[in-house]
Amino acid sequence: MHSRGPADAPVTLEVYGDFQCPSCAKATAEIDEIAQSYGPKLRVVFHEFPLKMHAHALERAMAAEAHGV
Repeated sequence: MHSRGPADAPVTLEVYGDFQCPSCAKATAEIDEIAQSYGPKLRVVFHEFPLKMHAHALERAMAAEAHGV
């Protein structure tokens, strides 16, 4: 589980995403804007959720986990 923002933030947003998914990439841009607006009041937690329809999603998720991203 990867997160940004303070662990004691009053709001936590949990996101499930696929590194090869165009919709997930678009949502990430929106989440970044929300995080910037909320500042330290928001904690964002990201979970890898590789979709089988994306040929390289699983290997990208594994690489991110290995790298600690």
